[in-house]
Amino acid sequence: MNFLRLLCACLLLSSAGAAAQSIDDGSTFTDAESEIRAVISDYFWGRQAGDPEQLGRAFNLDNGQFAYVRRTDDGDSVVAMSLADFAARADGPLASPNDGRILSLDIVGDQMAFVKFELAGEPRTFIDYFVLYQVNGRWTIQSKTSAVFMHQDE
Repeated sequence: MNFLRLLCACLLLSSAGAAAQSIDDGSTFTDAESEIRAVISDYFWGRQAGDPEQLGRAFNLDNGQFAYVRRTDDGDSVVAMSLADFAARADGPLASPNDGRILSLDIVGDQMAFVKFELAGEPRTFIDYFVLYQVNGRWTIQSKTSAVFMHQDE
């Protein structure tokens, strides 16, 4: 009897999963993934070139936020600013080129996505976490948090 209950429960769960998957055939995720990658590309190339306009295309400039931890000899503090302020600070190309790559991308339905992004250069590497929202058919970065890792001389 327990085996029968377990079998029925497994069949219910597997059919529920299939029903949930059939709600979206994946094609919108493919489109969404392409659109999100284009936003991240605008961020990366805007950052490389120090181009506030290109960064602005990637960001929600109305109310997007940026934060990171500043570590000093006097202690740590969280620094936060608007993404509009972050974009406006771009003032020309970076001193040294960076490599950028998406480490993970998680799309939540048709309205939200999480991206973990690595921006590697000398003398440091940044790991960014982005939250993107799709509003009125357009994906933008709503929030950006960063951690910085200084390269150690070997």
